[in-house]
Amino acid sequence: MGSKKKLAKKIDEIKHPGSRKTVAAVRELKKIKKRESIKEGFAAKANIVGKKLSYFAEQVEHFEQDKKCLTPDEFQEIIEKYFHRFDDELEQIKLKTQVNKKRQNQHANRESIIKMSLDKDMKNFSAGGIELVDLTDPVNFEKFKNWDGNSHNIQHMELKFISKKYLKQLKEKIVESQIMQVE
Repeated sequence: MGSKKKLAKKIDEIKHPGSRKTVAAVRELKKIKKRESIKEGFAAKANIVGKKLSYFAEQVEHFEQDKKCLTPDEFQEIIEKYFHRFDDELEQIKLKTQVNKKRQNQHANRESIIKMSLDKDMKNFSAGGIELVDLTDPVNFEKFKNWDGNSHNIQHMELKFISKKYLKQLKEKIVESQIMQVE
């Protein structure tokens, strides 16, 4: 096994293209390329999740420093803000298309990408959930507050699918426990 450059050099040095050595070197080069593409896929996914979590990290900074965790209502409020994060940009696109009638499709691609991603996120939140850190759990909340924003450190945080149903059940549990404490 060698690096990509060494294998490419080895393939160039071999005289006969159908020889066993050439075939083995080509096979090894394909393995290395496939391994690299898989790594790039994982890095891309981590980057996407990192961008999403960085938005939530910015929103958590606005809360008091001594707060131990978020209530389900606060968490849902942050998620609703997350869904409206592109409202200004969509408004700008709408204004630009109204002003310049000849170039109405100029920003159509960006607008459709934003609308598709928002629609997908909203449907996921209503159904199965969005993959996020559970900020209603004190341990996860503390880890998230101390997160440096690096997408490589996401693997150390516990991600959970957060949905409307989950937050509603959590709110009911809290109300139920408060009623028990009063009695």
